[in-house]
Amino acid sequence: MGRGRRKGGVAQSVRRMVLNGIDAGDAGAILVGTMTTRMPNAMKIHDAACHSALHDSRAHREDFAGTLKEVRDAGYGAVEFAGHGGLGARELRQLLSDLGLEAAGSHVGIDALGADFGKTADFHEEIGCRNLVVPGPPSGFERTAAGWDRLGRRLGEAAPRCAARGLKLAYHNHDFEFQPFDGRTGHELLFAAAGAAVGAQVDTYWCSSLGATRRRFIRRMRGQVHSLH
Repeated sequence: MGRGRRKGGVAQSVRRMVLNGIDAGDAGAILVGTMTTRMPNAMKIHDAACHSALHDSRAHREDFAGTLKEVRDAGYGAVEFAGHGGLGARELRQLLSDLGLEAAGSHVGIDALGADFGKTADFHEEIGCRNLVVPGPPSGFERTAAGWDRLGRRLGEAAPRCAARGLKLAYHNHDFEFQPFDGRTGHELLFAAAGAAVGAQVDTYWCSSLGATRRRFIRRMRGQVHSLH
C-alpha cells in the first residue's frame, strides 16, 4: 500500500503503480469504484523472513515484535500479515495495541476457509482484522481451466461465510493467473466462478506482465478491486 508517514495514501498508491509499469491512467481506473473503504498505509509482514517488505529488517519469527516496531517507526499505521509470528490472537492484539498499529489484512490459505473457518474467523476478529486475502492456489493445484474454475467456486462458497462474520474476502494475483485457456485467462475463469462477492487484491507488479492487455483487465475488474499491492 501507499508509503510515507501516513500521508498521501491514494497518491502514493498511484506512484507505486506507475513505478511498477502501470501508468497513471490505468492507476486511476483501478482506484475508481473499489469494493472497500481504503485501508490505512500498510506494510506487508511475512512470518519468517519478510525480504519482500523489509529487506534489512530483523524479520525472523523470534523477533516478530521487533519487526513490527520497525514498521511502526518507519511511519506505517497498519500491517498486512502473511503469518503471525507464532503468536496467539490475544498476544498479537495486545502487541498491535501497544505499538499503535492496525491489522489492515491477512493472507490466509483457501483451506483455512473450509472446515477450520470458525477458528480463522475467531482469530482475525480478535486482532481486529476484517480483510482476508487468499494469496494463491493451494498446494498441488493444477493450473488448468478446470482448476481455476474449482478454486473460484471454493472462494465463492467461502465469501458468504466471511460476510456473515463481518469479513471481506479477496484473491491476490500473480502472473500465472493470466495464462490463457481458449481465450480466457485463469484469472477470468476464477472470478467468473467466484462471483462478485470476492474481491481482487491487485498486485500491480504482476499486472505489468499483461502489457497492452492490462487495460482490458482493469476495465473488467472495475468495482471489484479490494486492495492494491
